[in-house]
Amino acid sequence: MSGDTKESVPFSRVKFLYGLYDKYSERKKKQKKSLTRKWISGARLEPNDMLGDRPYCKYRPREEDEILRNLLLEDKSVLIRGNALAGKTRTAFEVLKSMGSLVDVIIPLPEDLDSGDYPFADNYGMNIEIVILDDLDRFVGMSSFGKIMDMIKAKHFLIVATCQSDEKLELVSKKVDIGTIFGNNIIDIGLISKDEAQRIGEREDIKWEYIDFDGTLGSVFMKLHEMRRRYDALMEREKELLRIIKKLHMCGIYEGNHLFPYALIETVYTKDHPDAELEWEHVLGPLKGSELVSVRDQNKIHFEEVYLEKIVKLNETASKLLVLNEMVDTFSLNYAVLTGIGNEASSYSLVRVQKAEFLKAAVKAYEQALRLRPPEEFPLDHAMVQSSLGFAYRDMAAVEERKPNLEKAIIAHENALKVYTLDEFPMDHAMNWNNVGLAYSDLAAVDERKKNLEKAIGAYEEAIKARTLKEFSLQYAMAWKNLGMAYTCMADVEDMNNNLEKAAKSYGEALETFENLKLPHHAEIVKNDLVVILRELRQED
Repeated sequence: MSGDTKESVPFSRVKFLYGLYDKYSERKKKQKKSLTRKWISGARLEPNDMLGDRPYCKYRPREEDEILRNLLLEDKSVLIRGNALAGKTRTAFEVLKSMGSLVDVIIPLPEDLDSGDYPFADNYGMNIEIVILDDLDRFVGMSSFGKIMDMIKAKHFLIVATCQSDEKLELVSKKVDIGTIFGNNIIDIGLISKDEAQRIGEREDIKWEYIDFDGTLGSVFMKLHEMRRRYDALMEREKELLRIIKKLHMCGIYEGNHLFPYALIETVYTKDHPDAELEWEHVLGPLKGSELVSVRDQNKIHFEEVYLEKIVKLNETASKLLVLNEMVDTFSLNYAVLTGIGNEASSYSLVRVQKAEFLKAAVKAYEQALRLRPPEEFPLDHAMVQSSLGFAYRDMAAVEERKPNLEKAIIAHENALKVYTLDEFPMDHAMNWNNVGLAYSDLAAVDERKKNLEKAIGAYEEAIKARTLKEFSLQYAMAWKNLGMAYTCMADVEDMNNNLEKAAKSYGEALETFENLKLPHHAEIVKNDLVVILRELRQED
């Protein structure tokens, strides 16, 4: 045997099993972090599962309760919308609790995990299985949201979601097709009169002068006027800490149900005061005494969102965009925070006037996160951010520097595909190929039309190769629809008859899938395109 030949390492069954156990343990930790509640009967739901530390008073049934209950019994997913403090989450909780053993619910937190780590295991029960997505806007901002929604749909779970009827609902509608998920099953939680609010306050022994009534039921119980007075009475050092928490909240930098780890707060404080140390023992006492915050978990502060939005004021004129950029610099060595900031900036680019500036903030955060996670050491983290970066560059191309940004989007998705192979990650593989196809289709409109359409067609065909895609029928239908659009465009360039026939076949596949999914809106659009193509083909004949 030659001296440079390496001796083979014998297979160790024990090491192999330990390795599997370590992976299993790590995955269980991630799953535990991503859930408020795993599958549980509606009868066993507790207020803290959905309402957290909010006041829990006697519930007054609404007519919307019966509407929600009936929709769930009809196997319909439902979106509950209304103003902050209108009682959206409380309505969902009371209805699910009243349905008892008829329903099983699971309550995930908006933690951006890989879809394979999300604990949506089959429940194997006979009850109605419901996933609670409280504050839907926080979920749609996750990189993995699309895959998770596909998983929920494939397992035939229902969704009960809540969302505020303001910019947050607009954001959701820009990120997802609300009609596809919920149809017309949207329940609005309305306002109450001042007279009714005063009667409720009297019954609950709440002084009216404590209340900052804004038309919502919750504003009676949250005592915003009194909490604002307590905030004003705090010393400057306590207010500064709350302003730091507000900045973190503006960037989506917190855990679960508005929990702010000490470590994140200290990072911002140290950046502002490099020579000082945050003395927790001096600030926590007054803050907890004010009841503005609570410390439920070790080294984490809980702060109600409504207090942050309505009571805590920043000293300077700090826009969301300004704070996002500030936090990118502050957390330049924190991969998880950077990806979260990137997702937040990318989402808000859809609803804010400064679209390009928000996207630049997203790109800045993603690119810094990539530097912290080289592909050789962290392939999955790197691929996930590359995919998000591709989305950001394609959105940027719609605003400025169309060709260069589309080329950057393609490079980012192709980098993700180096990790997301067909065999190991079929869904991610398909979705990134589909995004490559979309970018090439856009590029064909401004440069080398035939060449880029050919690349778009090749990308869509690669996406459709993923057999797993058929399990997630909506994505499968969209891939066929995109392929049909590419062939239709190619028919304007060359070989009209042949390319129109291929477009017709692609649209036919998409139409059949949309009809099977009972998505009439999508089906009608594809059907109209197919009619036009068939008419063209008849004229050619």
